[in-house]
Amino acid sequence: MAGPTAVGKTELSLRFAESRGLTILSADSRQCYRMMDVGTAKVSTSDRERVPHRNIDILDPGEPDSAAAYARRSTAWEAELGAPAFHVGGSTLHLQSVVWPLNELPEADAANQAEIADVERREGPEGVLKRLRAVDPSYAAAMQGYNRQRAIRALDVWMRTGKPFSSFHRQDGFTVPGDVRIVVLTASKDELVRRIHARVDAMMREGFVEEVERLLKNGVPPEAQSMRTVGYRELIPVLQGAARLSDAVEAIRTATRQYAKRQLTWFRRWQGAVWLERDTVGDAVLLTRFETAILHANP
Repeated sequence: MAGPTAVGKTELSLRFAESRGLTILSADSRQCYRMMDVGTAKVSTSDRERVPHRNIDILDPGEPDSAAAYARRSTAWEAELGAPAFHVGGSTLHLQSVVWPLNELPEADAANQAEIADVERREGPEGVLKRLRAVDPSYAAAMQGYNRQRAIRALDVWMRTGKPFSSFHRQDGFTVPGDVRIVVLTASKDELVRRIHARVDAMMREGFVEEVERLLKNGVPPEAQSMRTVGYRELIPVLQGAARLSDAVEAIRTATRQYAKRQLTWFRRWQGAVWLERDTVGDAVLLTRFETAILHANP
């Protein structure tokens, strides 16, 4: 089950997995981190008791992670479970990597990444994007804006191999294989915006600022991969006295809407995925439609 942030994947996936006795593999690039609960909308402890999950709370916030690492972990989990794997999330490359494996990528090079980060400090994001466009214009265009982690990784790969990062991705398209079902849960633009704003407001009430403060006090560096997440990165300047909370909240809303738009654009590349809009139906009908889509062959 794929879908943009805040669309309601968690509750629907819980109901389906519970009814089928499945374990959920969380295809989320941030819920894998311990101590990052509010800002990632992490599935609750009680819901994890209700339905087993994998890829939750397995890394410290200072550790790096990647889609390729998630794919390797998923392979091991699937073998262990011995049942159909049920991946749920919105992290596009995580989901894509388990359906259409990436070609073998070199390990990250800390020196290269530090050099690129120095370019970012001197010239800003545009300096990094300028270099990426020069060596891998197709990947830079597909990024649709500045994604720090992906831009730095793409340049790192080019510096190590002399090959564009995009050349390591599949060149034969993204048609859903016959033994895979992908359902993209979605909503109308107005409904998705409403849900995004409601989620951001709920996060603030539930202690998002305090969560970011605890992470910083526990020694997690602001530049850590985990802290470059929407919400965390906007709240760090507030705690440093460099921004107002009201401005940060509005920036989180804007960044989350932009992220949802990028997710939807990415999901449209998957030929054969079934799209399921939630706006006009109740929860029971939505579950029935999801079951029909996920348990039957793709059109």
